[in-house]
Amino acid sequence: MMENPLISIVVPCYNQAQYLDECLKSLVKQRYQNWECILINDGSTDDSLSVALKWQEKDKRIRVIDKHNEGQSAARNQGIDLAGGQYITFVDADDWVEETFLDSFLSAPGFAEDKLIVQGLVRVAEDGTRVDYDDIIYLAAGCGNLFNRQILVKNSIKQQSGLKLGEDTLFNLEYLKHANGLAISKGKDYNYRVNHQSVTNTVHVAHIVAFYKALKNVQEQKVFEQDKYVSNFLIRHINTQLKGALAHLLSERELDSNIFDPETIIAIVVYQNEQKQVLLNSASYKFTMRWATPAAKIIFGLKQFFSRNR
Repeated sequence: MMENPLISIVVPCYNQAQYLDECLKSLVKQRYQNWECILINDGSTDDSLSVALKWQEKDKRIRVIDKHNEGQSAARNQGIDLAGGQYITFVDADDWVEETFLDSFLSAPGFAEDKLIVQGLVRVAEDGTRVDYDDIIYLAAGCGNLFNRQILVKNSIKQQSGLKLGEDTLFNLEYLKHANGLAISKGKDYNYRVNHQSVTNTVHVAHIVAFYKALKNVQEQKVFEQDKYVSNFLIRHINTQLKGALAHLLSERELDSNIFDPETIIAIVVYQNEQKQVLLNSASYKFTMRWATPAAKIIFGLKQFFSRNR
């Protein structure tokens, strides 16, 4: 490993002019100096490009790429293609990092062993409330992780365009298939801003279903059966995500949508409880079926009720 490896920081940006200054300022203040920032302006219609270009003039380590809008995954993929560093990390344009963000990666145990290096996140609410994420976030987030660029390029690992939920999780799992395991940094230097207008806060039923099917496919491949941490993460994360599926469906907005597949919803409920059974070693499959089917009937009834009373 190089003594002071170049780290490429990929920042996808779409209409984040109000936060971009804070984001880029936090990168420039990094204690570790050997980095480059590739900022992908993804067709912003606000002043994001203007803000980015001003920072490019201030610091030559910042490179701005302006492109038409294709979504966050496509922007990150372009950043991977353009990165010149030995390592790559992602920072969203509405978030910011502490000055020890890059140092936390470099000091992680196993840093030089081609592992996925991860650190925790701090969730910052609109009122300034700060909450540390626990370790379930390590494989769920695209930000707060450090990737070896050679592993990404050699194995053609890219984010899946078209997904609006879970693309980070699937990207991390694909990377882990080719990496030498996981190394966890003690740092929690990434500040994740809760922005209700962001991509991750506009999911719908179709997104949940697509993520459910993708996660199910990963489990069926049985690649991580012997890795206790990753296996437990999959179970926990599936439950965390899919618990929200019925809540989305029960909202009037979702009931009004044309995306409603009762067989898929029943499958989600059954699948969620199969995972809970594995995790807790308790409820039986028959018990799951007994309440999954009535749950689907309740949803049907609510849909019909809202349809009649529009």
